[in-house]
This record gives sequence, structure tokens and C-alpha cells, in this order.
Amino acid sequence: MASSSSPRPSKILRVPRSDEKDAGQAVILHVQPTAATIPLNVAITATDGSEGYGLTLKDSKTKALKDPSSEQTDDDWKAVLRAVLLADPPPEDLRWLAIIHLTALVKEDGISVSVREDVGGIRRRLGVLQLTPQDVEIELWDWLDRVCRDKDDAEARCQTAEKAALEARAKLDGLERQIQELSLAKKKHEDTLILQFQQLLNEKKKRIRELSRGAAAHTVPPNAPGTAPGKKRKQDEEEEEEEEEEEEDAGDGGPGDGSDVEMDTAGDRVELVDPDAEDRRTTDGEATATDDDDDEEL
Repeated sequence: MASSSSPRPSKILRVPRSDEKDAGQAVILHVQPTAATIPLNVAITATDGSEGYGLTLKDSKTKALKDPSSEQTDDDWKAVLRAVLLADPPPEDLRWLAIIHLTALVKEDGISVSVREDVGGIRRRLGVLQLTPQDVEIELWDWLDRVCRDKDDAEARCQTAEKAALEARAKLDGLERQIQELSLAKKKHEDTLILQFQQLLNEKKKRIRELSRGAAAHTVPPNAPGTAPGKKRKQDEEEEEEEEEEEEDAGDGGPGDGSDVEMDTAGDRVELVDPDAEDRRTTDGEATATDDDDDEEL
């Protein structure tokens, strides 16, 4: 069988018919690679349930299948065919599967498989695969086997993806719980800090009030009863003047020289004479003069 002679896997496609109102009507395509190293060298066998059709596709002839009005490049057209027809397309070609649609039109002279691009609800035809009636053997058993294997592979991939999704969900739930626990711990810590700060602030305020009361108790108010306004200031000024006079007396040697010194209003020094000392000096002088007169008479 053809399917067992190729090292590359075959692919089964179900293509809806555009000439039938019944959406359940379709054409079955079997794509079998014919070369190990040339991707688009494939043999396509199709059936509408009653007749067989075929197409031998060559990689070098794909340009002839592109619609003349298509603005797509030859490389992009090949990438679309690889993504649609091959069971093992390159990973970079798989992006086309999201926007590529196939439809089949069954006519007397064959089956036309249209390849269209759907962009924002607007479909543009990129090319057509024309399959002609052929006396081909429809290997339903091989096709069914291929479909069953594809189904098993798809289920296995689905189970693997579902398991990975469940594990990721479990990890996400765990992270969400950790975030909630950390948020609660953060709020509790903040509340504790605020409470400690309030206690410290209240203690500081209490201490400040105590110090203020102590200072007020040792300070005489300026307008207290029994104290004339400005009296205390006047007393302080008098005390300062007395201290200055004492310092000046000490600097001039004191009253030991028989005279007192004080400062006049202009700041000059004025000598104060003791009247008693002056009388004593006068009496002593007169006595000395009398003695001298007596000596002369003798």
C-alpha cells in the first residue's frame, strides 16, 4: 500500500462541499507524501462517497495552482499548502491554519478544492486544487486506520495539555493563597507598627506636659498678684548697676588712697574728697606752722 511505502505520515482531510445545502456533506481527501525530502511532492486521493478522484502534486508546480488575482507571494502560498496538506508541517507554517479554509465543489469533470484566506470576515481565494476522476482504489481501511491514529494522537496531546493546565492551575491557586496570606500578614504588621507608634507618641506628649507643668511651677508670672508690672525688671537693672560699681572699685585699688572715685554721666572719672580727711589735713598743717613760729621766737 502507498501508506506503508512512505516514511512520512499521511493525512486525512474532511472538506465541506460548497455545492450542497446540507452542511454534513463533504469530500474526504487522503494526502500521501511521495518524497522524503521534498515536502509538497504528494499524491492526493479523494472521494465524494461514490467516485474516486486524484491529483499528483509536485513542489515545483505549486505556482500554477495559485489564483492569478492573489497578491500572496510564492513562498507564502507554499507555506499555506504545507500547513493544510501535510501531517508534519514546519512549526512556522502552522500560523496559517487559523485563517485558511477549504471548500470542495464536485462537478462532472472533477472536484475543485478552493483554498481561501479569511481576514476579518472577508474571504479571498488564494488558489485551487483540481482533482480529476481517476480509476483509483479507495483504501478505506488504511484511511480509517490513519484517522484512528490521528484521533489517538490528538487525545493524547489533549490529555497532556489538560494535565499541564491542571498543574498550572494548582500552582496558580497556591500562589494566590500565598498572596492572600502575605497580604494579611502585611496588614497585621502595619497595624502593630501603628499601635506602637501611637503608644510612643502618647508617652512623649505626656512627658512634654509633665516638663511644662514643672517649668511653670518654678516660674513667677509677670502679672502675678502683689507684683507691680516691670518691678522685677527694675530690680534686675539695679542689681546689675551695683555689680558694675563694685567691679570698677576693685579695678581702681579701692578706697585705700583716701578718696572715692565714681563715674559721672559722661563716663569720666571724678575723685570724691572726704570732708573729714580734709579737716584733718588742715588742722595738722596749722599745728605744724605754730611749732615753727615758736621755734623762731626762741
